[in-house]
Amino acid sequence: MTTNDAQLIEMERLMRSAPEPGGMENLTSLGDGVAVTKVTVESAGHVTMWNTDTLEPSVFNMNSIRTKMREVFSSDYETISMRGKPCWTATQPSEKPWRGTATCPLHESRPEREEFTRLGYPKCNRIELPNEAEAREHLRKKHPQTLRQMQEARAELDRVGTIEDREINRQILAKLAGVDLDEPAPAPMPLLSDQRIRAEVGLMPQKHVHRYGKAMGSKCKVTGCTEVRATAFKTRRKKNGG
Repeated sequence: MTTNDAQLIEMERLMRSAPEPGGMENLTSLGDGVAVTKVTVESAGHVTMWNTDTLEPSVFNMNSIRTKMREVFSSDYETISMRGKPCWTATQPSEKPWRGTATCPLHESRPEREEFTRLGYPKCNRIELPNEAEAREHLRKKHPQTLRQMQEARAELDRVGTIEDREINRQILAKLAGVDLDEPAPAPMPLLSDQRIRAEVGLMPQKHVHRYGKAMGSKCKVTGCTEVRATAFKTRRKKNGG
């Protein structure tokens, strides 16, 4: 849907003139010793137009009016019912633009403002944001450094909180186990050899035939046995047959 030339002419007729930008009209100034009086700015003129969806006013140069009047909302515009419809109108809407109630997290009306002032965070006067999500997005885009400081402070609080939670859990478990945390911790038990561990838990081998090496003083090869050869090894002689 586009606006035809007849509608364009009618809209141009209804256009409201907007003040020239810059505020240079009838300016009297002294610069470098030269007096400037009755300064006027001549241009094609500026007009006020309203967004047909948000109802927000905007000021445009008259040279761009026809282009703006033919502008339509894209096919992927967020408000589905407005897709393909004209973006701008020269007729002031009877309704006022919708205004949100959320404010920037750094606004002076926020309950955290006193603490933020103590921390040196700046103030922001932005109000009428649509919702809290948009307020956080505003903080991210407009106050990135302050947001980073907030995140670092929150991370430090989380770290301290985790340490405190661990200490509380340790005290609870110690109480359940009957351990007095005020007493020094007992010294750790020394490491035991495999042989001693077996002896302590009753895994030493029962009576058995010792299997020594041939050399004097060689240990028994049975696991856990500590006996050593005390007699010389004797070689058995083979009997001759017949």
